Amino acid sequence: MSAGSWTEGSVYTPPGAVLGLELMWTGRLDDARDVLERELAQYELRGMYIVRQEVLCYLAELECRAGRWRRAIRFADESMDIVQESGQAATQSHVALFNQSWPRALLGRTDEAREQAMTGVRLAEANDDRFNAAWNHAVLGFIDLSLADLEGARRNLESAVAWLDRLHSAEAAIIPCVPDLVEALVGLGRIDDAERHLGRLEEQAQALDRAWARATALRCRALIAAAGGDLDAAQRSAEGSVELLERGPQPFETARSVLVLGQIHRRAKRKRLARESLERARDAFAELGARLWVERAESELARIGGRPSTPFELTETERTIASLVARGQTNQEVADALFVSASTVQANLKRVYQKLGVRSRTELAAKVDLSPES
Repeated sequence: MSAGSWTEGSVYTPPGAVLGLELMWTGRLDDARDVLERELAQYELRGMYIVRQEVLCYLAELECRAGRWRRAIRFADESMDIVQESGQAATQSHVALFNQSWPRALLGRTDEAREQAMTGVRLAEANDDRFNAAWNHAVLGFIDLSLADLEGARRNLESAVAWLDRLHSAEAAIIPCVPDLVEALVGLGRIDDAERHLGRLEEQAQALDRAWARATALRCRALIAAAGGDLDAAQRSAEGSVELLERGPQPFETARSVLVLGQIHRRAKRKRLARESLERARDAFAELGARLWVERAESELARIGGRPSTPFELTETERTIASLVARGQTNQEVADALFVSASTVQANLKRVYQKLGVRSRTELAAKVDLSPES
C-alpha cells in the first residue's frame, strides 16, 4: 500500500482498488484478486504503466495472505522496478519494500527480508510515512518471532501497533500484526499486556464480524489460557481457531493455529493427538515453503516421546479419510461423518495422495485396505 495513499485516519486508493482492499480485509481473497487483477488490466490497456505500481503492491500483499508467496515476490519486485525506472526511487522506494520483505520473511529468507524492511523503516520515516514505517516494523517483528527473538519481536510489533492505535480504525486486518504481538508477549510472560492487545482485537473482530480476527483472537486466547495452565480451555480455543480458519483461504494462519493446538495437546500429554496436529502443521508449513515454521513444528515433534511416524506414513486422521474415500464417499460426506470441514478433508486427502503415490480415487481404493477393521 503506498505512502501517498494514506493520511492519519483516512485512506485514498486508486479507483477500483478500494473494493479490492475491502474484500482482502474481510478475507474474501479470491474476490479481491479478481477485482485487483481487473484494475491492473485496465491500467495496462490504457498504457498507464507507472500507476500500476500501487495495484501490484496490493496484489503482493494479498498473495502473502493467500500463501502464494513466490507470486507475491514477483508482484512486489515488479512494483519496485517501476518505481526505480520512473525516477521515483528517492520518494517511493519505501512504498514497495514491505511488500518485497514480507513474502521473503514468510519463506524464511530472513537476512534479505530484514535488510529490505529496515531500509523500508528508514525511508518511510524520512518521508514522514507512518503507515509504511508501521508495516515494515510489523515485518521485522514477524521475522524476530519466527527466529524466537521474542524481545525483538515485541519492540518492532509494539511500534506497528502503536500506529494502528493512533489510526483508531475498527478494521483489524489493515496491518495484521496484533496476533504476532500477543504471541510474543505471552512468550515473554507479559500476560497483562497480551490481554490488553487481545481485548482490542476481540472487540474489532466482533464489531465487523471478521473471521480472520475472530480466529486469530481465539489462537491468542488459547496461548494465554495455556500459559495460565488451563489446558482444557486452551484446547477449546485452539480448536475453535482452526475450525474458523479452515473455512477461509489463509493456509499459513491455519497451520499456525494447528501448531498451537499440537503444543497444547503435547503439554496435556495427549501424545497421539499432539503428534497428529504437529505433523499436520509441519506438512502445511512445508507445502507453503515456511522453512522456519517447519523447524518449529519439528522441534515440537521431537519433544514427544514414542515412535515418530515416517514422512510417508499416514496419520490416524489420514487413514480414516483415505478409508472412507476409498469406499466411495465424497469429501462432503466424509466431512459430515467426521464433523470437520470439507477443506480439512481435501487437505488430508492431498497428503494421502502424496504419501501413497496415487493420483485418483480409483488408485487410492486399490491401495487402501477395505477390510471391516480398517
